[in-house]
Parts: sequence; structure tokens; C-alpha cells
Amino acid sequence: MKVVVIFGSPRKKNSYLVTRAFEEELLKLGPVEFEYIFLNKLSLQPCIGCHNCLFYGKEKCPLPDSIQETLQSMLQADGLVFVSPVYVSQVTSLLKNFIDRFSFLSHRPRLYGQHAMAISTTGAIGLKNVLGYIEKVVSEWGIRSFTKLGLVTPPDRSRDDIVGDKRIRQAAGRFYKRLNGGWSPSLKQVIQFNAQKTFFSTLQAKKISPRDHEYYSALESRDYHVDVKISPFNKFIGRLISHAVRMKSG
Repeated sequence: MKVVVIFGSPRKKNSYLVTRAFEEELLKLGPVEFEYIFLNKLSLQPCIGCHNCLFYGKEKCPLPDSIQETLQSMLQADGLVFVSPVYVSQVTSLLKNFIDRFSFLSHRPRLYGQHAMAISTTGAIGLKNVLGYIEKVVSEWGIRSFTKLGLVTPPDRSRDDIVGDKRIRQAAGRFYKRLNGGWSPSLKQVIQFNAQKTFFSTLQAKKISPRDHEYYSALESRDYHVDVKISPFNKFIGRLISHAVRMKSG
């Protein structure tokens, strides 16, 4: 299996120590290949909010950098680990820009074959905000499952104490189990799909976002983006959402 680490810290401190310790624990459970993408070394220019990737496709992005190569690395992975220390109760600017540049995945999810992990450290507070935000984003991107690990690492906590925290081993176990497990979209993902499919299939949406209209029109008879087992309850709720969006759209 292959795991790609999206490392969002501008320096290799506590978050890096925890990520490396997590890697060591995961390797104890089975053969896993790790690839690190350090965002401070990656040439991703700041998103300019032109909406081209949303409305016309990611290939229409006017910024000439390595976003396409990064997406391919993500798609070829079995697991994705997003790492960010807490910066003013949120992810770092590096990771936020990364997420902004991949905003088209919230419209047209692609990460159906990947499981996600979020790692965050903080001197005191903010873990809930960071881990919750990452979970929300990757869920919209279509991820199969989400595992989180947040540690409070104040300045007086030793390196050995940090890397020896039993929660790292426990998180590695949960993540490894999910890497080898089955999958069914969550209720939130089914709701998102049905709401977007119904709206973007309309002629009104075609004028606004032709790329979304093309994508979702091809999925008109589907219950999800890909063929996967969906619980009867989730399927029922998804169809109710479709009906509600259809009525509101006229």
C-alpha cells in the first residue's frame, strides 16, 4: 500500500516528529510505502479565486505550477495523511492554500479510493478546529474514511514523550484497519452528491458552471459518483434531498 503525506507545516518540529512516529507504527503493521509532499517546498501559487477550476475544469487554472502532478500522486495513493500544526485556531496558510487550489474536488470528488488521516499538534488549544476542518474538506472530496490524531505538545514536553505517546500507535492501528476495510459513502456524502447532481443538472446551472453540468448530467440515473453499496436509509434520504432541490430550483 502507498501513503502520501501532505505536510503543511513550514518547519520540521513537533508535527514532523509525530508524523514520523506514526509512520514507524504503521510500518510495524504491514508493508506501506510513504511519500512526503512538503508544501513549503512545493511550487503552488496562491489561489486567485478566478473559479476557472470550478466552472470550466481544473485544466483551465491559469497558474502554471505542479498542481496536476500533486493530484496524480494523491490519486495513486491508498491513504492520504494531512499534517498541520494549529496556527491561530486553524490550519497553516500552506495547507489552506493547498485546499483552496483543490477546491474543484468539492464540486467533483475524485478521492474514492483513498482513506484520509489528519495529524495536528498544538501548544495548548485549537485541535478540534483544525481536525474538524480537515475532516469536512476531505469528506467533500469523496474520501473513504477519516482518522484523526491530535496531540498537545507544549514547549516543556520532551521529544521522547511526544514520539512515545500511545495515541500515535492507536491511531496507526485505526488507520491501517481502515486501509484494509470495506467502504460505503457516509450520509453527508450521499446528501452532497444528490444535492449537487440535482442542481448542476439544470439548465440554469449549465450557464453558471458548464463543467459541473456536464459531469452530473452523465450521472443522472446514479445514486453516487461510483458504483458502491449504499445503505437503504442513506439512499432514501439522498432521494428526498434530490426532490427538495428540484422543487426549489423550479
